[in-house]
Amino acid sequence: MQCSTNYLSTPELLSTVLHIQSILDVPVLSYGVFCIVWKTPKEMRTVKFYMLNLHFWGALFAVNTSFLAIPYLLLPTLSGYFLGVVDAAGELIYGFLTTLSATVSSILAIYENRYFVLFAQNSFWSRVRKPFLIFSFLVQPFIFIPVYLNIPEQEPARELVFKELPCFRNGKIGRELFVLASDDSLLFTTVFYLALTYCVFNFGFFGLTVYNLWLKKQKMVSKATMRVHRTFLKALIAQTLFLCTVILTPIIFSLLVIYTRYHNQTLINFLIILFSLHGVGSTIVMVLVHKPYREFTLWTHRRDRTPFDGFTPSRQVSGVVVSRSFSVCVWCLPFFLSSLSSRYSESMARFTGFSLKRQRYPKMSANTNAALTAFEEDILQTFMGMTGSTNEAAAISILVSCGFNLDDAVFQHTLQMSCESDQYESFGASTSSSTYSSSSSSSSSLSSSPSSSSSSTPYNSLLTNFSQKFNKKYNSTLTFFSEPLQKALKSSQRHCKPVLFFITNFKSRNSNSFIKKVILNETVSQTLENNFIVFPWDITREEHLERFSTELRANGLHSLADFMEKFAQTERDSFPILLPVPAVHGDFDIPPFIESSDSVDAAIAKLLVVSQEFECLNRELVEKKREREEREQIRKSQEEEYEASLKKDLERIREKKLEEGKKQKEMEEVERLKVEEASRMERLKKVIPEPDATEPGVVTVKFRLPGGKQLTRRFRPTETIHTLVLYLVFQGICPLNFKYLNSEFPKQNILLKYALNQSFQEIAWPARETIFVEKF
Repeated sequence: MQCSTNYLSTPELLSTVLHIQSILDVPVLSYGVFCIVWKTPKEMRTVKFYMLNLHFWGALFAVNTSFLAIPYLLLPTLSGYFLGVVDAAGELIYGFLTTLSATVSSILAIYENRYFVLFAQNSFWSRVRKPFLIFSFLVQPFIFIPVYLNIPEQEPARELVFKELPCFRNGKIGRELFVLASDDSLLFTTVFYLALTYCVFNFGFFGLTVYNLWLKKQKMVSKATMRVHRTFLKALIAQTLFLCTVILTPIIFSLLVIYTRYHNQTLINFLIILFSLHGVGSTIVMVLVHKPYREFTLWTHRRDRTPFDGFTPSRQVSGVVVSRSFSVCVWCLPFFLSSLSSRYSESMARFTGFSLKRQRYPKMSANTNAALTAFEEDILQTFMGMTGSTNEAAAISILVSCGFNLDDAVFQHTLQMSCESDQYESFGASTSSSTYSSSSSSSSSLSSSPSSSSSSTPYNSLLTNFSQKFNKKYNSTLTFFSEPLQKALKSSQRHCKPVLFFITNFKSRNSNSFIKKVILNETVSQTLENNFIVFPWDITREEHLERFSTELRANGLHSLADFMEKFAQTERDSFPILLPVPAVHGDFDIPPFIESSDSVDAAIAKLLVVSQEFECLNRELVEKKREREEREQIRKSQEEEYEASLKKDLERIREKKLEEGKKQKEMEEVERLKVEEASRMERLKKVIPEPDATEPGVVTVKFRLPGGKQLTRRFRPTETIHTLVLYLVFQGICPLNFKYLNSEFPKQNILLKYALNQSFQEIAWPARETIFVEKF
């Protein structure tokens, strides 16, 4: 081989790149933990632990590769230098292989969880899954112990490596060369069976989940729920494909290098760098493909962002800091120390303490925002969106008095509004948690907690109170249904009018403007009065949404409940909405609904379409659906029985034919081998007769062939090495494809050590010798 002088093949390049990679790992992997722990929605709570488990093992694997070990491998030999902070090569390789196996096992656990949660909770698998998962992780530390215990003596092993790669004999790398194995069979056998096991289980759970989600019709799960699970599974597949790509690509190329005995150190360095990117890369892919994480990350960079779901104001700002710090580390790392923008500096100052802000603004004018920084403008827009305030000067005045502390400003605004009028209790700026805590128990689910007084208050009182306060605040005469939802649905059937949910969320910036411009429009109001039963509900607080979802499910509206749970978490600025009920019972697709971004004309058009499509058909829908399901069930049952019977018959016929064909082929193969063996032995006896064991000086040679087969042959001491080779050729073992190694240490090829015309007596061949036949 030629010694490469290319800088790309040096350990200095690899060490520098992986050190930079380890610096990048810390913020990116930490942001991944933040997203999983704090931004995983409740719909994904069953898979939250498994995602965190996968992220943990992937992070540990990345740290081991780019910081602790930094492996400078010398393929095709199983050896290398370890340039990391830990100088314990054997233990590092053991940890490297174990964390890699645990990472793959974590992927298996996620797909098993998806299959179990969606389709197997009442099956036999629910009783064996926990022991299976516990065993799959407890066995990880023991898988590669045989490889670790069979590490050879290093000095003779290094000589073999330097014999194959002489360029590294006098290399000055600073660490001792470490040889994992002289014989790669044990390592490859362990990896092969481990990979085969993981592939079987991973593809098994993945296939079952895909089959049940896309191919099998589910009667007990709504279409909306199925769509949510399909979306999550697609994101999970994208994340898994990236992991498999960055892990399998270097492994496959490394196996090719070992198989072909081709050494290219530049290629090996590139493969190691690619391998080390899986931690950062998989985190970025996870943030991009999973919608909650992606929306939160993008939200933190919006100039017009509104409060994010599930976060109090202080946690919102902290989340902004975490996400923006993540972006700085990923995209601006080379310039981090020299060119931090003032926008991110303000965010970090906001995170570390607000006392600095309070010292800056006492003399600032409250009538202008000319002196506001980009960060302060963000706080101003967030504050006005949360409180529904339209007076910018007043908002700046409150923020300045509170030192631009968002929590204090919202609290101060709440105190001011609570002193103005009674109507603040239910509407307007009642977005902060402090406003809700002071709401009276006489308000409806629009402003009081269902878990406390409102949960026991009669529906008619709650909804009547909503109607009174709404009409008082907006000076309207709009009529709302003031009895329980069950009666609203019955009234819908009786009067042939669809139920229309008027759902509000006063954390939405568009709430007041939409109500005034669209809902209270004369044409829209008349359409609602004449053609719909308007049922109001407010979901500003989380417990209100949960109670609303419970009421929907209790009345058979599972599709609407699933839709609202998802929509309320991701589309808060679309509220208020007008959501029609297309049918009284059963699952159905969500019809066109009116949201806060619709104009008056669009709202009227959608209302008329819904009204015309309803047409009093709900009375007959239940009976028709029941009859259709009974006929379909009978037909499907008959078809399934017929297909099952036909499948069994065809399977028996096919198995019988396959078994007969297999037996016939086996018999023919046995006969052919017998004939060939007899012919070969006959020719061998004629050309090279074997001496009797009683002859003096007889040499006995045992041949260990590939695949575990063994042969034993006697030779006369006067016979030559050529006779031994000729015997092996008759056995189908050509010296062009195989090498013949003696039992000395280290093993030597007898064709290179002895001449073909030398006799056994001349070379002092031992009376009993073992020859190892191996492929080149």
